[in-house]
Amino acid sequence: MEYKTKLPTSKRIFQGASFAFAGRLCSAFLGYINLIIIAKILDIEQFGLYSFIIAFLTIAYIIANFGVEQTLIYMIPKKQSQGHNVYRIFITTMGSIILVASSVVILLIILLENTIFISFEGKYNNLFIALALFSIPIQSMVVFYRVINQTNFKYIYATVPEYIVRPVLFFCCLVGMYYLGFTNINLVLGSYVFSYLIAFLTAVVSRNKNEKVKLQLKVEKAYFKDCFKFMNIQLLNQLSPFILVYIIGIYQSNSDIGFFRVAFQTATLIAFALRSIEVVYTPIFSNLYNDNMKEKLNYTYKKNTNWIIIIASLLCLIAITFSYEIMSIFGEEFKTTVFLFQLLCLNQIINTIFGSIDYLLMVAGKTRIILVASILQSGSVILLSLFFIEQYGTVGAAISILFGTFIFRLVLMVWSWISISIHPFSVKYFYLVLISFFNFLIGFYLNSLNMELSVKMLCFLIEFVFLFLILVYLIVLDKEEKKKLRERVG
Repeated sequence: MEYKTKLPTSKRIFQGASFAFAGRLCSAFLGYINLIIIAKILDIEQFGLYSFIIAFLTIAYIIANFGVEQTLIYMIPKKQSQGHNVYRIFITTMGSIILVASSVVILLIILLENTIFISFEGKYNNLFIALALFSIPIQSMVVFYRVINQTNFKYIYATVPEYIVRPVLFFCCLVGMYYLGFTNINLVLGSYVFSYLIAFLTAVVSRNKNEKVKLQLKVEKAYFKDCFKFMNIQLLNQLSPFILVYIIGIYQSNSDIGFFRVAFQTATLIAFALRSIEVVYTPIFSNLYNDNMKEKLNYTYKKNTNWIIIIASLLCLIAITFSYEIMSIFGEEFKTTVFLFQLLCLNQIINTIFGSIDYLLMVAGKTRIILVASILQSGSVILLSLFFIEQYGTVGAAISILFGTFIFRLVLMVWSWISISIHPFSVKYFYLVLISFFNFLIGFYLNSLNMELSVKMLCFLIEFVFLFLILVYLIVLDKEEKKKLRERVG
């Protein structure tokens, strides 16, 4: 008997996207505040060590997840069409793969500990490593439950544990440490792990009854093939920033690692918030492609791309205009990272101009081209950084990332156009891209002027209303979108 999750209505898509966006925005905002608090709790050397371990754990999490996240998104519609029993066995198998992969990663880190942390010798202890290792299987299972709910359009269950419970709890722990005067890096990392543990328990308690595991495994060769490809893609995408941090540590200093990490993570919050749209649309892409509804898929992708660019442009406009004030929050020494932060915001605009093109190709089974594009991106970033970081420091790292992102997105867009005849291009699309880059330049100019914050906010408001909102409404939105927007606002 077929077990098929119905596609959500346009109203539910809007509600889901709104809730997911609000949840991720909450997580992004608290993540930003948490970073500020950590920068104030720890000295710059300890902050560099913390930045390194979080960057390293990002890589470890990807390996521990073993591509299961993307494999679930890609395979669930197919397994559901084969019946509820097949679907539940598949879910149990994927969960087991995650646990095995997490155990292997933990073992490897224990064996290679001295090599991995050679540049921080004597600045950490066994408790620090134990806390880091404990977070790996917990994070993997949080992601596992989130993806299952995401692919079944259970937006609340998918959002609350990872994007509300975890960051709120971590924030509370950090605030307590700050006011109590604790400056121990082990307590910071311990709070980070504790927040993930509570998020995991929340995910287990709030899981959908239909998603209970079936104590039966069926491991197929195709599972490992898909998982391995998706893991490599994710790994390559995250490897570049990690290697950049390592290269900065070689050519510059541990303090520069902290500076780069703050600017990079702050700019990345923009992409983090935008992923809320992909959370809602990726399962829809998967179902439409699996049902061979190509025209509707093409239409959905174009709308998805336009709205991602609109929201990205708005967030980048705020970040660029007030970049000096944003970086100043971390302390006087971080004011020197303003231009670095602006370049990384520009990278986020480039990262969004083709929308969720990587997720579109993923659900279409074009993982090989995504892997090739990821290799090109990582290779170009690493090679360029070896020259630019030595010459220009952290700004050189940002330039390298910018070029790598453009190459990655361009290759995927061209291949999508060739292989499945789907692309985002239209007259309205090109107008939207021009509006986006035009507002970026205006924001850059406003930030360069020596003016009072109140005057800058007034200038920003004028620009936002007349050079962004009105232009987008009049030129980019179609009649249906304008009508729905008026209904929502009214």
